[in-house]
This record gives sequence, structure tokens and C-alpha cells, in this order.
Amino acid sequence: MNANTLVGISSMTLTIDGAREIAQKAHARGAKVVVGGVHATLVPEDVATWSDSVVVGEAYHTWQRIVSDFEAGQLKDRYVDETWESLDHLAPITDRVIKLADEHRNYWTPSLEITRGCPRNCSFCTAIRVSGKIMRLRPIDHVVEEIERRKLKRFFLTDDNFGLNFRLHPEYMEQLFRRLARLPIDSWSAQSEMMVAQFPDLLKLAREAHLDKFFIGSNRSIPATGAIWAARAGEKSKSTGKRSRKSTPTASRWWACLSWALTMILPVFSKTRGILCARPSLIPSVRPC
Repeated sequence: MNANTLVGISSMTLTIDGAREIAQKAHARGAKVVVGGVHATLVPEDVATWSDSVVVGEAYHTWQRIVSDFEAGQLKDRYVDETWESLDHLAPITDRVIKLADEHRNYWTPSLEITRGCPRNCSFCTAIRVSGKIMRLRPIDHVVEEIERRKLKRFFLTDDNFGLNFRLHPEYMEQLFRRLARLPIDSWSAQSEMMVAQFPDLLKLAREAHLDKFFIGSNRSIPATGAIWAARAGEKSKSTGKRSRKSTPTASRWWACLSWALTMILPVFSKTRGILCARPSLIPSVRPC
């Protein structure tokens, strides 16, 4: 590593301190450092204080220019690519990376991406800044090939709002679920909205495709919602005729403490979906879309 070396680092905020340490070591050897990723996209001014160049966005259209500028000794302070390129020609993960990651040994749950972007504008979410407001879909053949090559049995989708595609791209979702149903997958989870409950046919296909959990987020503070939910949870279940939980102040406080970042794992098409999914109006802060 020397003055003719260009070091590229991609980092989330969670790992940015480690990225800074790597950059310092590279600089100590004379190398130039380019930093991109989620953190650099959201707060480029922070990264600019300790890197030679900051990459904002996905860099599909800027990386070649960065390399050319570096070779010409004309590296710019910042490169921006927010065109949100189609995922049709996304380069597949290489066997070298799969081997280096050794995810079955080093990770409890491997991650996978099938769609990218979200047209919503939720106050707590950075998706539109990082992935754009256009929902983009990976070719299903590419998804299946990656799952097979990585030998995935369980995984978590990093897609910011996978469930929204139940409404936006139902044909794509149907084809995807039918393909995944043929694979020897044990289970997988995805992020979603309450509105998936409005698509029982797709939910059934999703379950057949081994999807067993949805991760739901709320968009605002819910001090009143906790009390409403706890009270409703004490109502009799239509299917069993029994009360699922007593409505108590303790239960109300427990739900209210989840605050604006309410999240939960929803078993898809489970026995509890009558409370948690099919009746989203019980949770005012998570409005059906």
C-alpha cells in the first residue's frame, strides 16, 4: 500500500468508527481513501473530515469515474449518484465474497435483498435517502440463483418495505413466492406494512414460500395506542370465544413503552392474525395504506 493505492470503504453508521480506523491506517501508508455507503450518503460532511473523497448514493455510475480521476491525480472531494439504477443488471455476489464471509459460520442469520427503494416518506426512516423513492425489483431468476449458490436455509430480507409490493407489484410477488416455494428453505423474514393483511391470497403463497415473519414499524408516538391495543387484546376472540389477555394498566404501559419505534414480529397467517393483521384499525398509528 502506497501513494498509488486507492482504498474504498463502504460503511453503515454502526460500523463507521471501524471505517475511520481503517482510513487512518491507509493514510499512514500514503494511500488515498474513498468512503461510501449508508453513513456517507446520509451525513457526507462527517465522512469528509477524515477521507479524501465521499461517495453519496449507490455509485453504479460514479465508481469508474472515481478510479479514472484517481489515476489522473484529479480525485474530487465528492461524487454523487442518485439515479437509482435498475437492478436488472446488478452484478451477482462473487464466490470469493461468499467464501470470505463464511456466513454459515460467522452469522446467525444471513441477509438477502430482493427489492430496493420505497415510495413512502416515514419520518423515522432513511430509505428514500439511501435507496430512493422508486421501488426496484431484482429479476427472480437472479434471486433464486443467489439463494442456491449461497446455500441459504434461512435469511432476513434487508428490503426496506418488501410487503408494499403486495400492492405495487402483485404479479411479481406471486411469481417470486411460487419459485421460492420449490426451494429447500426453512424460514425467512421481511419488513412490511400492516396492509399485507388485505391480500390473503398472497399471504398464503408467502407462507408456502417459507416466509414466516413480518417486521412491522410504526410512524409516530403511540402513548394512546398502547392503551387501545391492550384494551382490545382483552376482548373475546371471535374464533375461540376466549379472552386473549386481560386489559390491565400494566399491559397498557407495556405496549405504550414501545413509543414511536413500535416493532413486532408477525407470524404470517398464524392464529393471531385476526388481532394483529386482519384488523389493522385496532392500531391507529399504523394506518392501512
